[in-house]
Amino acid sequence: MERDAAPESLLKIISCNCKKRCKNDCGCRKLGLICSFLCTSSLGEACGNVSDIYLLEDSIEDEEDTPSSINNFIYEDIEDLYLQLDEEDKRSSRQSLKISVLARQKGKNFK
Repeated sequence: MERDAAPESLLKIISCNCKKRCKNDCGCRKLGLICSFLCTSSLGEACGNVSDIYLLEDSIEDEEDTPSSINNFIYEDIEDLYLQLDEEDKRSSRQSLKISVLARQKGKNFK
């Protein structure tokens, strides 16, 4: 069962109801508060009374939509490992082939 963070009546007290950008008449700003995700301000427009942390969270959410450079490096590293393993398998197969050829040749020499 999911519960609300606080009663609706309390949330209305600690959040503004600005219809447009939060300007000087913003309830949060008047109380010296920063608008939070609880506020119904801006309705799609950028709020002028937000904390840097909310801007950072938004930019992080945007980055999550596309693979980050770290993920690209990881994928490249994995691909390199597969290529290395493939090369090692080829070398191992060549060595096994050489050993079997040498063993056959030695067997012929002793007959």
